[in-house]
Amino acid sequence: MIHIVPAPTAIVVPVMVEPPIDVWLENTNILFPVGSSKVMLTLQRPLLRSVIQDAIDNMRASLLFDNAFPDATLSLQFARDSLTAAAQGHCPEAAVICHRLQEDVEYFNQLVPLVRPPMVCDAETSVLNY
Repeated sequence: MIHIVPAPTAIVVPVMVEPPIDVWLENTNILFPVGSSKVMLTLQRPLLRSVIQDAIDNMRASLLFDNAFPDATLSLQFARDSLTAAAQGHCPEAAVICHRLQEDVEYFNQLVPLVRPPMVCDAETSVLNY
């Protein structure tokens, strides 16, 4: 009598393949209005828009609980922390956005004006200057 032993079944484990960098840039690019260099929240793709909206909430919390009147350096750090935390909160979908925020200074600098409130410290624009 021949006894047939079934072959072990293979377990298929999905492997995450990182998309090429040009696909990352396409999905995470900041969109600008035609003829302008100002960033508009409403023009951004849904994931980036959601990250920015959460970063604005994070920034408000930092201003409320950490320091209501930060200097320019601290305000910039609040913006970086707010954007990074917001992107991490949307992972794994926003992993590329988080990576770009850490690696691409220009990308970060373009998003800061949406997150950080305007600084009024210049004598020409000060409220105290008549």
